[in-house]
Amino acid sequence: MQKDKVSYCFVCYPVTSFILFTFLSFLPEAGSEQKRIRQEDEIPLPVAVSMCQIHAELGSGSFGKVLLASLPSSQHVAIKVIQKSDEYQLADLITEARVLKVAAGCPHLCHAYGSFQTQRHAFIVMEYVSGGTMEDQMYNGGRMEMDSITFYAAEMVCALQFLHCNGIIHRDVKPANVLVTSEGHVKVCDFGLAVEGIFENVKARGIAGTVRYMAPEVILEEQYDAGIDWWSLGIILYEMATKCYPFYESSDEFECMEAILCEDPYIPEWLSEDLQNLLQQLLEKDPEKRLGCNGNIREHPFFHSIDWVQLEKQNVPPPSVPMPSVDFDETYEKPLSFLQSIKHNISSRNDILESQLEQPSHFAIQPYPAYWPNFSHYQHPLPSVPVSSLYHHLSPVISPPPVPALFPSSHHHHDLPFNFY
Repeated sequence: MQKDKVSYCFVCYPVTSFILFTFLSFLPEAGSEQKRIRQEDEIPLPVAVSMCQIHAELGSGSFGKVLLASLPSSQHVAIKVIQKSDEYQLADLITEARVLKVAAGCPHLCHAYGSFQTQRHAFIVMEYVSGGTMEDQMYNGGRMEMDSITFYAAEMVCALQFLHCNGIIHRDVKPANVLVTSEGHVKVCDFGLAVEGIFENVKARGIAGTVRYMAPEVILEEQYDAGIDWWSLGIILYEMATKCYPFYESSDEFECMEAILCEDPYIPEWLSEDLQNLLQQLLEKDPEKRLGCNGNIREHPFFHSIDWVQLEKQNVPPPSVPMPSVDFDETYEKPLSFLQSIKHNISSRNDILESQLEQPSHFAIQPYPAYWPNFSHYQHPLPSVPVSSLYHHLSPVISPPPVPALFPSSHHHHDLPFNFY
């Protein structure tokens, strides 16, 4: 999660479509008051944002801020905060909320616990991953051992294949968006630029992501599919093995794009033959020939030592355990100025009610909660994916839904209801 993320356009489905159907999903129905009373009888008292104890700021950038917090149960969580007045941030947050709902079925993807809002801000409460990012693992020390490279790459393969079999392409796969748990497992995160509904021959278009990890077809603004994520994985794998970049490295984005389009990747001869071959197939400029879309990456000789069924269950022990990425005192109470402004914004009674976060009894947080947004008007059913299944064998059961009509552009999106529960 860095500031160098760029997104020149939001593709596949219009932002206004999300807004329209979010609005429709919250229109009152007959008997809704009675239903609400029954729900309140069953659900314990909600938690307000003011009850969260903030320990540190984990990151900030164009996406907003991510705060390290703890709930009254002492469980640590990461809270992503964005300003609702920013049209692109709001669209990204809606996308991320939808993808996080699907991500609950895969242990190699970051999970979320719930969402809430104030008048000016929207929040997603996610699991806190204390091992840092893959970027930390790559550059805070010497060259990475080959068993670690193989293990991390294999778990990233599981994460990407799970997304792809559910019709989702990430579009911003990079080391900063790959988290490492305290046990040493991988979790891919940050789904704000993801695109949904990419099944069979359906493709997306538009420049989005981080230039350093962009596939050639993205730079050329051609139509693309899940192959762009496999290109990004190839760049990450190269950096893990060499601590270098496979093309001419420049701080100028246009020079970097030119190098990606015109240069062949430099593959060091001192790498193993299997790794050289894997990198060549992942960094294939022709997406039709790229490994991942053309052939099953799990069958590549580089992964011959991986038991994929056990890996999907996280039964394969990680080669190393990372050090915690953030040192904090659990009694730390120094208020952050940003948090103070948020608490000030919810000081009125109405905003406090808006910001409440419903949790199960005793704050025993569970993923895939019932208070996620109702996008039944827009989201088509997805195939059931058992944890032990091989994701690449799955195929979509139905075609993507038609693109809905546009909502009048004159309407201000931030005036619409945006409740997550």
